[in-house]
Amino acid sequence: RQELVGKDGKIYLAGGSGLATMAMLYLEKYHQFVERAFLMSFYVDARVGSEGPYEFFSKFLEERNLKDCFEKAISKKKINEKQLFHLLQRLLYSSQERARALIEEAANGSTTIYDEESKIHGRVEYFIEYVRRYWPQLVVFMYETNVPPQNSRKDINEPFLLMGEPIAKLVREGEIAGRYMNTGPLDGVTTDVLFVAGEKDQVTPVNVTGHIKKQVPNSRLAIMKGYHCLAGESKLRSKMMNAFFAHGSHSQELEGLLLSDEFSDYFVKLED
Repeated sequence: RQELVGKDGKIYLAGGSGLATMAMLYLEKYHQFVERAFLMSFYVDARVGSEGPYEFFSKFLEERNLKDCFEKAISKKKINEKQLFHLLQRLLYSSQERARALIEEAANGSTTIYDEESKIHGRVEYFIEYVRRYWPQLVVFMYETNVPPQNSRKDINEPFLLMGEPIAKLVREGEIAGRYMNTGPLDGVTTDVLFVAGEKDQVTPVNVTGHIKKQVPNSRLAIMKGYHCLAGESKLRSKMMNAFFAHGSHSQELEGLLLSDEFSDYFVKLED
């Protein structure tokens, strides 16, 4: 920051998912040097990071009357439970209808969608091994932001937990000290922050982002009809970000944009 704007200069921060978590940790310590921050789809409490997706998936099954189908699906010999979680986790980023179809078909003993999506997203074992080999920083991040579930049954977050298992093993063996990524009090943050949440986001449900927003005094929460980090809506996301950075979260310009015809099928509400 000092190299960019000098010792007392201020910067803007923008990020989604893990990068937004990093930005929030930065704000906790250095908010006086951040003019505005645009943060999407993240959490700052490791237990919430695990429980949020689990609660979202449970609600997803309940609202679509899929609980029995899901139990049947994971009981089928042709279905690998870890692989099913992997595929559902990927699909919930982009197509909840495809996720529904996968569960219903698997429950009936068919693996057509299961096999198709496995070709697209790969096997869970390869996915985890690839991350461990080429993205060691992500292995650490997944350990620090995910707490193992209290129930004995595995859940939708298992692929992320498995990524961080090498770190968890070292902690159990006493080789290193374990640390979960949690922020301290945020009520002292003075930065103008616009939090952005998507109603279809299974990683960071709206209520999680809302909980963070309540801790930050000078902030607003824009709720959209979108997925994680508003995936697939990069044009609208960029316009919203530009309006915020140019005019602020409480500006008429930002509010006017969100209430415009261009956002009419996508914008839900703006909360103070």
